[in-house]
Amino acid sequence: MARRKRASQSIVRAETRAAALESLDPALDLGNDLTLAALKTSVEAANATLATYNTQLSELDGLLDDVRKAEAALNLMVSRMINAVSVRYGKKSIEYAQAGGSFYKSRAKKKPTTPETPPK
Repeated sequence: MARRKRASQSIVRAETRAAALESLDPALDLGNDLTLAALKTSVEAANATLATYNTQLSELDGLLDDVRKAEAALNLMVSRMINAVSVRYGKKSIEYAQAGGSFYKSRAKKKPTTPETPPK
């Protein structure tokens, strides 16, 4: 399942404000580095950061898929190895137990459950 990409309401709001401020004066300067050009630069920087974030999420999804494939291959190999040990030494051997297998008799058997009757 792919990770959700992020959109930014702050960036959309800032772009809308920049368009509205540009209608007032294309070279708007309110002092203290509050200029229309500075606002547009900040919007572009935020957009670039968001695009980088979303790109890295996509790359991360690809890496997660690679990890899952590697885990599946590893699980298959481990299963085949334990089966090969059981074929070579038998499922009731010490070697099979050392490899991580369990004896048939040592496996817990499910007992039928009976409902308890409350005492009278």
